Amino acid sequence: MTPQIALVLGILGLSLVLFVTERIRMDVVALLVLAALAGFSNPAFMNNIGVAALLLPVVMDVARRLGRPPSRLLMPLAYGSLLGGLTTLIGTPPNLLVSQALDENGFEPFGLFDFTAVGGVVMVAGVLFVAVIGRRPSTL
Repeated sequence: MTPQIALVLGILGLSLVLFVTERIRMDVVALLVLAALAGFSNPAFMNNIGVAALLLPVVMDVARRLGRPPSRLLMPLAYGSLLGGLTTLIGTPPNLLVSQALDENGFEPFGLFDFTAVGGVVMVAGVLFVAVIGRRPSTL
């Protein structure tokens, strides 16, 4: 095991202990882990899946404290993560892979906000759908 792997496992183990003991608020622990692992990252590290995983314990804690079913908060987290990931280069892995492939083949790679115009329209449409139509009970 390399020292880098041992350090990452140590950080994850410590964060797990802090999550279980709740000595420090979960959102603070999540941000500390993010800051601690930033040096190990590459452009594919923080994307929509990473953000959802990072916020999962926080959302579960909020649901428990409010006495609400977790699904009422987890589904909006998932939709928000997916829709928000459409707006930047680092939002989703396919954006990064295509940009890297362009760069490796001598073309200009995508910029960080090249997806914002199209992704923003899709995000607004998705949020409106979830807020207006998606809340209605299914008739099936």
